[in-house]
Amino acid sequence: MSGPQPPRASQTVSHMSKAQISTELSAAIQSGTGKNARQDYKTMTAVLIHFKNDDIGCEDLEKQLAEVFKNFYGFHNIIRLLLKDYENPIGVIWGVLSDLVAKGFAKKNCLVVVVFAGHGKALPVYTSSSVRGPEYVLKLGGALRHDGRFKTRELDWKMATSLLGTEQCDVLHILDCCYAAEGMNLDAELLAAATETASADAKTCFTAALCHQLHLMSSQQFTVSTLYQSLMTDRRALKLKYIPFHSYRDGKPSIILGGSRGKAAVVPPLKPDSPRILLTAHLEGPLDKGSVEGLKKWLNEQLPYSIMNMEIKLEGVWDASSTVL
Repeated sequence: MSGPQPPRASQTVSHMSKAQISTELSAAIQSGTGKNARQDYKTMTAVLIHFKNDDIGCEDLEKQLAEVFKNFYGFHNIIRLLLKDYENPIGVIWGVLSDLVAKGFAKKNCLVVVVFAGHGKALPVYTSSSVRGPEYVLKLGGALRHDGRFKTRELDWKMATSLLGTEQCDVLHILDCCYAAEGMNLDAELLAAATETASADAKTCFTAALCHQLHLMSSQQFTVSTLYQSLMTDRRALKLKYIPFHSYRDGKPSIILGGSRGKAAVVPPLKPDSPRILLTAHLEGPLDKGSVEGLKKWLNEQLPYSIMNMEIKLEGVWDASSTVL
């Protein structure tokens, strides 16, 4: 059926130069994949945390992840922090992070990765601004009692790590616990095991899958966003029972890991369920094979390939002056 033309139909057609198109598309692609290539960080620090009173078995997987960071990514500092029952967990973590700041490991062009494995809960907190209901705070702990309460002291994750939000370093939080996605309000990029329930089985847990993918992807640069996409794409092969979660740091591109200086960020091999970008282009003048092939050739040479190894495929041409690549 036909109908009235939309308001935009009478608007003047906007024109963009090749340089403008290149800039716009490059920015769009980089927003999901990071910059072309990062300069090496001055320092890279990983702080891996779990409770000594642990009923999951975090020790071995934490050790494996620490070895991956050290041997395949060249992390300068690996700190494994074991929280004991009699200690104030917030105070212990704050002390370690304060020491990193004092030693210059949280300055600009430095990377700090903070990892926690254990149990998590999303507890409601009512404030004067909670008009639509309670806000939820991520509380972490070690072993659980039969009634579901922590045997350990509760750890307010946001409060314990808030010091890093005041520094200029890049910050990545990796949380392998239930309700880990509640950490999305942190001033950091977040890669989390699940939005609600997470697996406590070492064979199917998030940390095991993460170690596998980090090892597999270590030879070239990639963003944390791309790492998340690879976890999603290979979720069945990795035996992940629950869907991982990722969120960006406000105003920041995704952190780039792996590889050496000068290599371009890459994405996982294209699969049937891989993410895709749909680009529509209006060509002025005659719509012939030469014009379409010329646009495709230009895209291949000037745009995505210079950013990452992306396949450009011509899907179809319509006589309504619309070309889809």
